[in-house]
This record gives sequence, C-alpha cells and structure tokens, in this order.
Amino acid sequence: SASRFFLFLHAVFNPMKQLSIFLCLILAFASCEKEDETVMFKGSVLSSSSADNVTDAIVILEHKPVTSSLYTAGYKKLASARTTGNGSFEMEFSKSRSSDYRVRVRKDGYFTRTKEYKPEVFESGKSVNQSYEIIPKGYVKVHLKNTTRFNDDDHLLFFFPDMENLGAGCCTGGFIHGHGRWFDSSFVCAAAGGAYLSYEYNYTMDNTTLHFGPDSLFLPAFDTTSLNVHY
Repeated sequence: SASRFFLFLHAVFNPMKQLSIFLCLILAFASCEKEDETVMFKGSVLSSSSADNVTDAIVILEHKPVTSSLYTAGYKKLASARTTGNGSFEMEFSKSRSSDYRVRVRKDGYFTRTKEYKPEVFESGKSVNQSYEIIPKGYVKVHLKNTTRFNDDDHLLFFFPDMENLGAGCCTGGFIHGHGRWFDSSFVCAAAGGAYLSYEYNYTMDNTTLHFGPDSLFLPAFDTTSLNVHY
C-alpha cells in the first residue's frame, strides 16, 4: 500500500537511521580490524642438558616501538607467559610498528636465554611458533693452594679455556693469578650443568714452569662439584 511505501522511504532516508547504520558499519569494521591485528605467540621451552620440558619458565616478548617515525632505543615489554606442565606457552599481543623484537626466557637455576628477531617474524602473520632451549646451571667450587711453598716468587696461572660458558660471579675473564708461597684461594663459578667444563693451569717455581691440562670435569645440573688444585 502507499502508506507502507512512505514508511519504507522514511526509514531509509531518516537522518537518525542513516547515522545508526553508519555507526554500526564503523563498529563492525573496527572489530574486524582489531581481530586482524591480534597475533598469537606460542611455543615450548626445553632443558638443553636433558631435552625435558621446563615448567614455570617465564617467556617475555619485548619490542622497540616506532611512533611517528621515531625509533625507541630500548626494548619495552609487549607480552609474557609462563610455561605449563608440558613446557608449552601461549600469549596474544596486538600488532604495532616495531623496529626489533626480543624474547627472553628465564627461570631460577637456569641461564637466561635471549634471542632477537627482525620485525617480519612477528608482523607477517597471525601466529608465531618458536621453541627455546635453556641451559641449567651447574657449579664448580675451585680451591687453589700452594702446598710446596718454595719461595715468594712462586706463581700460579689458572684459567678456563671456555670462558664464554661461564656465568656471572665467576673469576673475571676466566683467569686467576696466584702469587707467593702462601697463596690459598677458593671461589665458586656457575657454568653449564649437565656438561663438561675444561680447565688448565701452570705454575712457576725455582725458575721452572710446568703446565697441566687441558683437563675437564663433569658438572651435574643444579649441583656443586669441587675442584682442588694443589701445587
């Protein structure tokens, strides 16, 4: 009927109706846009010494945001998660312009694992899957002692050839110098657990230098092993 036709025209051309339809379209588009910008980051964390799953490790995703063509010098936290009983983790974050990404994996008793990524790894899709191995800590307690005590010119040089495998708190640079007949020193180093640690030393007495090594000892993960060098 004519009345129904006019009601239809009123509904279509009514400014308020048009505004409502326009707002609904904007909200729908924004919802889709937001969904497209969400990225799922998941993966797993394993122990390097045993290949076992690592539970309760903290995985932190960081980035250097780019705002108005300005680059941020430092990393900022973007998202984080803890690994479950099977060593897996999962987190979501919203895409943003970034110059770099970085993942840090840490847990007490392990060395922190850090890995950096280019933007395309985390910005090219809706899902990122990465796995990480972290190294358990073992400890060596070293006792260096001059037991011959020839004279005050006695000299010991003790060092770890694989200095890059040593953790914080170890001897600086991996080298220890011992001077004199009464030299007696002890220190503890953190190193890769579940692996062998190499060491060498030489000492000079009465103008004669003797060299020992390289030798090695096995460091169980999460335990302390003693190494006595008495010369």
